[in-house]
Amino acid sequence: MRTRRFLSLPILLPFSLLLGVSSFAGSPGPDESVAEEAPIVSEAVDTALPDAPAVDSTIDVPKAEPVVTDTTVRLHIAGVASVDGQIFVSVFDSKKAWLKRPVRQVTAAAAISSTENPLIVELQLPAGEYAIQVFHDTDGNGKMKTNFIGIPKEPTGVSNDAKGKFGPPKFVDAKFTVGDEPLDVPINMVTI
Repeated sequence: MRTRRFLSLPILLPFSLLLGVSSFAGSPGPDESVAEEAPIVSEAVDTALPDAPAVDSTIDVPKAEPVVTDTTVRLHIAGVASVDGQIFVSVFDSKKAWLKRPVRQVTAAAAISSTENPLIVELQLPAGEYAIQVFHDTDGNGKMKTNFIGIPKEPTGVSNDAKGKFGPPKFVDAKFTVGDEPLDVPINMVTI
């Protein structure tokens, strides 16, 4: 009988907790005190076997990946005709995202610029392929104003001075590659 009670103890313990039973036969209840507590052992025990071979305790840690830093890309924006509004710069990283979902957008104060004296906008970009679209928001509404068929009414420019044929320029014509070295990208603003 005693063996049977011992084997069923682990099964009864969880049920006793669920049912709110606080003690088993032979163990003190909540109002009963325990006469003697077991001593606490705080000494470390050496478990090494005397005849066991030595174990190499070095751990091979994988090498950390090098930290990837962004590269400076300087946009040389020429053809800004007035100081009204702001310059909006949109950076795209794929054909699918081109002119729809920029990976980065920045604004700059408008300043009259020319090819000899361009407006400089600096970006920090990781290595990869990008295309940039810039427009001068002359009316200050934060959007590129277009006519009824979508042609921009405000000055705009694209990296590589890519031109569109029967539509906007293509990503493949506007893209450039960013590597480890700083890069200068000229953009000429035009009014269509």
